[in-house]
Amino acid sequence: MAIIINLNMNISSKNVLLLCSLLGIGLSVFAGCFFYEKETRAIEVNFQNDVEDKVAVLESEMRINMEILYALKGLFESSEQVSASEFSNISKQILLRHPDIQALQWTPKVEHKNRSVYEKHKTFEVPGYQITERIEQGLMSTASERALYYPIDYIEPLSSNEKAFGFDMGSQRALLQTLQKSGDFDLVLSTGLINLVQTPQAAFLTFIPIYQGAPFTIEKRRRHLQGFVSGVFIIEKLFERAMRRTNADDINFNLLDISGNREVLLLRSYGQDFKESYQAPFSYQKSIQTYSGRQWAIDAQPSRDYISERRTMVPVTTSLLGIILVLSSTIYTLALIARNKVIEHTVSDRTDALNAAKKELEILTRTDALTKIANRRYFDQRLDLEWKRAVREKSTLSLIMIDIDYFKLFNDRYGHPEGDFCLIEVAAMLEKSFSRSSDFVARYGGEEFVAILPQTKNAAEVAERCRKNIESLRIEHKDSKVSSYVSVSLGVTSLCPTGECRMVDIVNRADRALYQAKERGRNKVFVLTD
Repeated sequence: MAIIINLNMNISSKNVLLLCSLLGIGLSVFAGCFFYEKETRAIEVNFQNDVEDKVAVLESEMRINMEILYALKGLFESSEQVSASEFSNISKQILLRHPDIQALQWTPKVEHKNRSVYEKHKTFEVPGYQITERIEQGLMSTASERALYYPIDYIEPLSSNEKAFGFDMGSQRALLQTLQKSGDFDLVLSTGLINLVQTPQAAFLTFIPIYQGAPFTIEKRRRHLQGFVSGVFIIEKLFERAMRRTNADDINFNLLDISGNREVLLLRSYGQDFKESYQAPFSYQKSIQTYSGRQWAIDAQPSRDYISERRTMVPVTTSLLGIILVLSSTIYTLALIARNKVIEHTVSDRTDALNAAKKELEILTRTDALTKIANRRYFDQRLDLEWKRAVREKSTLSLIMIDIDYFKLFNDRYGHPEGDFCLIEVAAMLEKSFSRSSDFVARYGGEEFVAILPQTKNAAEVAERCRKNIESLRIEHKDSKVSSYVSVSLGVTSLCPTGECRMVDIVNRADRALYQAKERGRNKVFVLTD
C-alpha cells in the first residue's frame, strides 16, 4: 500500500512539474511574441518617420525647383526682350547647382499667321530651323498646320537636347491641355508622366505662364500670353537626389501620381535585396505636396535589410530564458519593458524634431529666397486676411506698389550679382521704413515690391518716406534717367472694402497708381484717389 501511495505521489509530482514547465514555456513563448509585436510596431513607427523625412526632403527639392522657375519668370517679366545669351547665362548657373534638371526652356506663343516670319527669323540664328512635331520616339517632322504653336525657342543645355529645339509642345494633347490650363488661369502646372523628345527617360515638365502686363481674366490672359518658362525634370534624378539627402536606406519605394482617377506609377526604387516573392510586414503611403497642380504619393515598404538591422534578439532571448528559468525571465521582462519605453521616448523625440523641422520648412515657403522678406505666395495669403478683416471691421486698407527705376539697365551695366545685392538692400530698407507691426512688405516679383497697410490714413506719407529712404542708400546707378542713385517709383491706393468690392480691385488700383508714377517721370509717389 505504501509503495502504491509513493508511486502515485511521484506520478502526481511529475505531472505538476510537467504542467509548470509547460506553463512556463507557454508564458515565455507568449512573452516572446508580445515583445516581437511591440518591436515590430516600434520599427513601423520609425519607418513611417523615415519615410516622412524623405517626403519632406522631396517636397523641399520640389519647392526649390519652383523657385528656380520663378527666377526665370522674373527675368522675362523684368525685360521686354530676353536674348538667347541672357537666358543661357542664367540657366547655366542654375543647372550647375541643380543637376537633376534636364533642361530649362522658353516657349513663346506663335500664331499660324506669324509662323513663316518666326521660322525665317530663327533661321538667321539656326540654319534650317523649323517648328517640328514628333512622329514616334526619336523621329521628328515639320509641324502640322494649327492655329497656335508653342515651339521651344530657348533651351539650356542645347547639347543633348538638340531634338527638342523647335519642338511644338502644342502638338501633343497632354502637353497642350496643361499649357492651356496654365495660361488661362495663371497657374504653375506640371504634366503627368511623359516621354521626352530628346531622351527615353521618364520625366515631367513644369510650366509658368508669362504675360504682357497683368491680365486678370481668361480672355485677357489668352490675348496677352507671351509664352511659358518651363523646366524639364527627370523623375529618377530628382527622386535620387532627394533620397541621398536623408539617412535611412534599404527602403523600397513606389513613386505614384494620384492626380487622376487612377494611380500612375512614376518610379520604382527598390534595394538590391528585393525579390518579387518578398512580403513586407507593413507599408506606408504618404502624399507629397508638389506645388504645381499634381498630386504625388510615395508608397513605401521596408526591405529585409531595413527590418533585420532594427531587429534585436530580445524576443528570442526572452523565450529561451523563460524556458530555462521562469523567474529569471520575469525579471528580464521588466528590464525589456523599460527598454521598450526608452525606444518609444526616442521615437517620440524624433517625431517632435520632425514636426519642428516641418514648421521651419513652412516658414521658408513664405520667405523670398533672395531678399529674405515675404514672398508673393505669402503676400496673397496676407492680403486675403487683411481684406476680410477690413470688410468685417469696415476699416480702410492701403496698398503700396513699389518698383525699382530702370532696374534692367542696372543689371545690364553692373551685372546680375550686383542686381541681387541691390534687391537685398532695397528690401531691407523697405522693411525698416514701416514702423507698425501690422504693416506688411513683400517681394511681388522681379524688382517689384508691395506693402499692405491696414487702418492707415497717411499711406502717401509712408510711401514718400520709403522713396527717400531708398534714395538715401546711395547705390550708384549711372544709367538711371532720374537720379545718379537707385530710386523707386511708388503707387498708392486706399479702399474701405465692402461686400461688393473684390480683392483684386485694390491690387489693380495700386498697379495703375504705380503706372502713373512711372509715366510722370519715376522716382515719385502717385496716389490714386478716384
